[in-house]
Amino acid sequence: MQALGIDVTSQQNDLIGPLPSSTDVCLVSMPFAPLPRPLPALGLLEAALKAAGIRVTGCYFNLWFARLYGSRYHDWPYKALKFYLADWLFGAAAFGPAPDKDETYLRALTRYLLGARAEEPAQAEAFHALCVQYRQRATDFTEQAARYLIASGARVIGCSSNFQQHGASLALLRAVKRLAPERITLLGGANCEGPMGAATHRCFPWVDYVVSGEGEEVIAPLVKVITVHGRDLPLTELPAGVWAPANRQAGKAGYERPHQERFASCTQLDKGPIADYQSYFDWLGHLGLRQHIRIGIPIEGSRGCWWGRCAFCGLNGERLRQRTKPLSRVLEEMDAFEQRHQCRDFELLDNVPPPRLLRELTQYLGEQVGEQATRRRLFCEVRAGMNREQIRALALAGIHYVQAGVEGLHSDLLALMNKGTQAWQNVQLLKWTREFGILCTYNLLWGMPGAQDRWYAETAAWLPAIEHLAPGVLLGLRFDRFSDYHRNPQAYGLRLQPHPSMPLVYPLADDDLAELSYFFEDAPVPISADGHFDLKGVGAEKIPPEVMTLLQATQHWVERFFRSRLQPILARSDSERGLELLDTRQCAVQRLHLLHDQEAQLYRLIDAAPPIERVQAKLAQKQGLILKDAEFDRMRAELIDARLAIELDGRLIGLAIRGEQPALPSHKDFPGGRVIRPWRGVTNPGVERLAGYNQPWC
Repeated sequence: MQALGIDVTSQQNDLIGPLPSSTDVCLVSMPFAPLPRPLPALGLLEAALKAAGIRVTGCYFNLWFARLYGSRYHDWPYKALKFYLADWLFGAAAFGPAPDKDETYLRALTRYLLGARAEEPAQAEAFHALCVQYRQRATDFTEQAARYLIASGARVIGCSSNFQQHGASLALLRAVKRLAPERITLLGGANCEGPMGAATHRCFPWVDYVVSGEGEEVIAPLVKVITVHGRDLPLTELPAGVWAPANRQAGKAGYERPHQERFASCTQLDKGPIADYQSYFDWLGHLGLRQHIRIGIPIEGSRGCWWGRCAFCGLNGERLRQRTKPLSRVLEEMDAFEQRHQCRDFELLDNVPPPRLLRELTQYLGEQVGEQATRRRLFCEVRAGMNREQIRALALAGIHYVQAGVEGLHSDLLALMNKGTQAWQNVQLLKWTREFGILCTYNLLWGMPGAQDRWYAETAAWLPAIEHLAPGVLLGLRFDRFSDYHRNPQAYGLRLQPHPSMPLVYPLADDDLAELSYFFEDAPVPISADGHFDLKGVGAEKIPPEVMTLLQATQHWVERFFRSRLQPILARSDSERGLELLDTRQCAVQRLHLLHDQEAQLYRLIDAAPPIERVQAKLAQKQGLILKDAEFDRMRAELIDARLAIELDGRLIGLAIRGEQPALPSHKDFPGGRVIRPWRGVTNPGVERLAGYNQPWC
């Protein structure tokens, strides 16, 4: 290893990644990309370069870093996502030390993550020491990784930067440029979309080329012209979405380009080669991590979002229009990945799968479920407006783990978010997924501009009635780039500015920070030298009482559903005596209910959540049952008083699950991959203590 210029201890010699033979391009996934699955961008770019005859090596440095320092250590920065903790950890390597700013940042981070414990000097000092130690290891790793890349002989070295990888990617490319100025550096990924890409290129001169947008159709032509022109590629030769040294030479005018040229776009998703994830599996094997990780293969059926109107969503950048692969291509990819890697767990990356594709895919998989050889597990996101038959089709297809776009259980709140659904539909979704044994994960949001606090209290009041359905996690709203809130803040009464930690992490002017940032806050107060700051929703004291009531209700819900010895049940079954209901919820008025004749017919009908004013007419039409107003009002009131039904959005909803409740998959069974055997790594600077730090209100 010394001959390659890689300075490592003898203890770490066996933890160097698989050294490439002669290669033209190295593509890198830096910390803190998720460990249990390959990076889709790297897989697509590797496949595109190989198809063009260009020698390329994928480098999963996130795995290497985690192997050195431990799996929990690797995942810890996600606890402070908006604080750009991952960027700060690699900040000294990327931008050099800034002692005063670093100390201010650490004080603020300590208050955020430790809460009241931050006032205890011993706790704060220990936490500071751990963070500083972690940062030094990130700096050491950057140097080691850069020497590894230079030893590969690659002329072009590129990083894919997504969310938690920007600071690490900038640090690595700067080290490469310092050690080998002749190498061409390249950066792309979600963190380079639109203005973020332009700001990255303008502010960090050690990055030669930045690709904004989807790179699989751009990468091979770009690398080919780079081999001819190097850093002297003229503006006239630049593909759409690519920034080059020529842009810097042109000054401010070099960054003024038509909107349609600000990002690269893939027009035909099914025409390119299938993603190549072999590098990921090579790194797993070389580092001895295969037994520690249950792998999930990323696969995509579409890009963009067919709904595309949720006010808070910034996931699709400047490209909301959805483009879809045909089912045949999706199945071809699944077959290829299963054959190559003997893996049958897949994560569908689509924000929301197009209805037609999801229908065709579930129908196909449902027909194959009985054949063990083709049994696959799939995770996907779903829209909340699905009906019972669509949910049933998911279960028949073997899809037992979904994330749903619920976001709220109050229709006024959902309307404010432009969700296009109502609360009663969300309850029905939760009921049906529970009925068919599908674990439904989702978030509930608070802090939307214009929201009334009473809406949260109103939700908390009836929430115990659905204790037997899968709970959501209550989170404060984020103002992300590309969301409606960011595109048009004045319409929502917002004065958005970068998160106040941003100037402590990136040494840039305010205008540049505004372009580089992804997370924004509503008129935040900058962080003071002693670490104090004023930020809506940070700290338990900032949460309105009504929201705190809902937060406590959801926390209790999670405890009862996932952590109690016996999961709450509200189930119905037919018997000779009538309709029997078993109720073990804490709000239950009695354990067993028996509904006869008219009550049973009514309860079966309201399983579909009909409008209240139409219930009597439907009973007469379907069952020939004529109920007088007084009798209907009495039965309705009894069901509601017993918490067997609720009224929501003018609908009467029966809450009991049909038949026996099937067992739900565990979170450990997530098809998108999971670390199943955490490891401590070669060196472990208090990772167990770091992993435990978290804000109590999140």
